[in-house]
Amino acid sequence: TVYIAGDSIATNYALPEFGREEYDNRYGWGEKLDFGEVSVVNRAVPGQSTKNFNFDGIYSRLKKGDYVLISFGHNDSTQNNDTIYVTVDQYKSNLKNIINTITLKNMVLVIVVILVRNFILIGKILIKSKTIVGVNT
Repeated sequence: TVYIAGDSIATNYALPEFGREEYDNRYGWGEKLDFGEVSVVNRAVPGQSTKNFNFDGIYSRLKKGDYVLISFGHNDSTQNNDTIYVTVDQYKSNLKNIINTITLKNMVLVIVVILVRNFILIGKILIKSKTIVGVNT
């Protein structure tokens, strides 16, 4: 089984709880995964971060050999929302806790790197929210 934990970027908007009509025909990458006979359980929820995502529905089901794909980051950096915002150090700590929990259960963890948003390209440096986030080479 492949489990997906994440935010709106990975959400399956076709699920009844999200209702495609309400979300203006949006698609998350997790909705499009198809591994044939391998079951995909998408638990991604819009508006979640490493701070408030409820992993209980995933952790309680894990079996040896299962995969867990995690995709967080956009909401973690939302400074005007204390429910989801975390500092860089908190983000690192939250990821370490998630990684430790999943790997201790002998599952395969895949960290899906988020897409960069709201960036400005100045020369060869990407700047986001007044913080250097990467180098464009």
